[in-house]
Amino acid sequence: MNLIRKITFVLLTGFILMYFSEFLFWARPRPNDTLEGYAVTWLFYSAAAYVALAAAAHFRARDFASLFLVGALFGWLVEGVIVQTTYEELPLSISFTGLAWHALISVWFGYCFLPRQLQMNQWRRTVKWAIALGVGYGAWGVWWGFAEPAVIASLPLFAGYAFGWSLLLMAGYGVYGRFSPSQFQPKRWEAILITLLFLFFFAATIAIVPFAPLILLPLLGLTFWGLRRNAQQETRPSILHELDGRIHWRQLALFWLLMAGAGTAVYAPFVLTGWFIPTGYVVYLVTTFLGFYLFGRSLYQIWRPG
Repeated sequence: MNLIRKITFVLLTGFILMYFSEFLFWARPRPNDTLEGYAVTWLFYSAAAYVALAAAAHFRARDFASLFLVGALFGWLVEGVIVQTTYEELPLSISFTGLAWHALISVWFGYCFLPRQLQMNQWRRTVKWAIALGVGYGAWGVWWGFAEPAVIASLPLFAGYAFGWSLLLMAGYGVYGRFSPSQFQPKRWEAILITLLFLFFFAATIAIVPFAPLILLPLLGLTFWGLRRNAQQETRPSILHELDGRIHWRQLALFWLLMAGAGTAVYAPFVLTGWFIPTGYVVYLVTTFLGFYLFGRSLYQIWRPG
């Protein structure tokens, strides 16, 4: 994979992860959203995506436990280095959103699991996962009409947001299939450059949150320890080899229509009646504790395989 192709591949990976981490999370346009802001966020996510790809390739991550650790690395770089949300409501903020959302939803589901389901070219699978994700998307979107401060998107705005960004996600999946993820191999100079970039941002984080190293460094140490042990005992290639292959455009089109349509259908009754329910509390409580559990379970499974 030459440099230009690698950069394109990393940017594409960054967008896929950004969709699940940002567009799925916020579920509607915010007043301060701009194209420039989207572009900068995309670059940040792409830098974190490079680290996740390099970790997956180098440590031969392929099963759920090792992939969750790669997701944890990605999530804590985003939330603990680029921004500082990991330190805002300790200890729960260690999990939400680094583990609870980024590791579980963005990396494992959005980047690893869902594309493989679509690659199977089986209509029932596509319909099942499109409706499931759409219902979850709409139910989560309802939360923003309940949260404080409430920012309620109109039905046309919500539908446009869902259909628009999901269309770009499907296009991303389609283009991604023209690459061979298995050919991705990090080079030393690339790793040094990315490391220096994140050290720069971490220095800025320490200036804002002086105790950040006491929280983040042990977490990253545990994560790298688990990944290193995985590499010592895993003989198969990484998940990137499993992601080689294209997704048929009919599967992508069907998934797009059903996913965005189901999300809009779930959201519509609430915005039309003005009655919103606190779905965010349920998601927060369940996924926060689930994130802690899955991180500990992943380390345990790698430490004692079988």
